[in-house]
Amino acid sequence: MALRRAAVAPAATSARAALSVTAATHAPESSPHPSTHRGSTFDVSSLHWSVEGAKQSEFQPHPVFDPKAIEDLTIEERPPKDMVERMAKGTVTLARSGFDLVSGYGKDMNRDKWLTRFIFLETVAGVPGMVGAMTRHLRSLAAMRRDRGWIPALLAEAENERMHLMTFINERPDNGLVFRAMVMGAQAVAWNLYFLGYLISPRFCHSFVGYLETEAVSTYTKAIASLDAGEIPEWTDKPAPAIAIKYWGLPKDATFRDMLLQVRADEAVHCRVNQKLSETDQTAQNPFIH
Repeated sequence: MALRRAAVAPAATSARAALSVTAATHAPESSPHPSTHRGSTFDVSSLHWSVEGAKQSEFQPHPVFDPKAIEDLTIEERPPKDMVERMAKGTVTLARSGFDLVSGYGKDMNRDKWLTRFIFLETVAGVPGMVGAMTRHLRSLAAMRRDRGWIPALLAEAENERMHLMTFINERPDNGLVFRAMVMGAQAVAWNLYFLGYLISPRFCHSFVGYLETEAVSTYTKAIASLDAGEIPEWTDKPAPAIAIKYWGLPKDATFRDMLLQVRADEAVHCRVNQKLSETDQTAQNPFIH
């Protein structure tokens, strides 16, 4: 696979640790499709997505972080500045309480409990970006005006969260009917509430995600600390899943801990991006596009 790397400014500027980010952009290679279609209306060899038999990445462009820069990453919760942000923070606090109860989060965390929390978290975390992108897409069509770069950013966020889930599923592929039913119920509630919220106040929704991602960073920080303390012996020297190595461009000898560092850094980026989007006029250009 041909790969181009271009240096870009990190989005997670609110984190204490500077995130050295390179965006991996995937250049599609030649397609094995019949030469009769090359250059014609039906030539799909240069499309962005993967087609059967084509040697190109199935991932959207996404940040790749310098492991040294994200080792000690921390992020401070931003104090609410007004009523909208106070409501967003309060909603996250309420949702966090319910999520802690459902996911069994507590003092005595082990491998299975952490996986339950990670998997449940990521199945819902991919909802806001997709709902926001869909809503803005429909609004752009109805208003017959450009979206100015918000839709691709929100879709990329949704896919990034989904890829987090795909990495953890490798560790526990069978999650049972009860757990899956709980996930589907949580997704249904999250999708509909976020959709209604985005129709009423996109600013509230992006502020909500900003505070939510702060909690996600905290969760992964605690998991990494627990791993370092020897409380999750199953992951002490466990290799990172192949999909994680491919997705983040990790070295072949990368560990599960290296993967957790990348996931945490992604969440810090989502936090910073949504905080900025909540401050930006909804008709203005995406501030992260230059």
